[in-house]
Amino acid sequence: MSNNFQGFVDAINDKRHANGLTERAYDANWDGAIAAIQELNYGFVDVGEKPAQYEYTYAEDGTTITGVYKARTVGNGSLWFDTRQGRMYVYYDDDTTDGWYQTNGGDGYTIVSPNAPSTEITGMNWFNSSNNRMYVWDSTQWKAIDGGFSSGLTEATLPLSTANQDVTPTSSLLPSISSMVDQKDYNDYMLQCLEALAEDIGTINTALSNLKTSMASATDINSIKSAVASALANF
Repeated sequence: MSNNFQGFVDAINDKRHANGLTERAYDANWDGAIAAIQELNYGFVDVGEKPAQYEYTYAEDGTTITGVYKARTVGNGSLWFDTRQGRMYVYYDDDTTDGWYQTNGGDGYTIVSPNAPSTEITGMNWFNSSNNRMYVWDSTQWKAIDGGFSSGLTEATLPLSTANQDVTPTSSLLPSISSMVDQKDYNDYMLQCLEALAEDIGTINTALSNLKTSMASATDINSIKSAVASALANF
C-alpha cells in the first residue's frame, strides 16, 4: 500500500470491506480523504439473523454445521446483534478456533449440540441433542438437571428423597412394605393403608352393631359381660 492519497483511500476501503460495507471510489486527494473519513463507520455492528455476508451450512436435520463468509473478512472484536434472540455477539479468533461469542457469557443462552461446549461458564445450559437431555455447568462438570433419568419423569420414575427405604408403621392396623423406591411405590402403599383402614372400620362397625343388639337383649350382668367380651374379640 503506497504512502500517498491513494494508499490512504485504499486503507479506508479495506476497513469498509472488513466491516461488510461497499467500497467507494474516493478521489486520491484531500477531498477524497476527507470524504472517506466522514463516511467511515466506526463501531459498525451487523444487525440481522446472521452476520452480514455470512452463510451457514446445515445438516439434513437442520442443525448448523458451520458458517463461511462470502466476499468479506472479519476481525477480532467485530460485533453482531442477533435479531432472533435480541443478543449481542463479538467475534474472536485465537488461531485455533474462531467464532461468535455472546457478549454476556452464557446467561439465558442454551447451547444445542451433541457435544459438550468446549468453553464453560457457571450456570450455562447445554441441551445434548444426542440423548435429548438438558445439562447445566456447575463450575466443575456438566450435570443433568433431570436427576440422571434419561427419559421424562413419570409416576413410575420420580424418585423419593430416600430410595429403597423400609416402612414399618408403629400401628398394627397399617401394612408394612419392604422397599419403597419411587412415587408409584408410595402411591400404592397409601392405597393399601386406606384399604386396611376401611376394612378395620367395617369390622368395628359390625362389632358395635352386634354389641348393641346383644346389650338390648341382656337381662343380667353376666349376659352384659358376655356381650362385651364377644365384641372385643373382634378387635
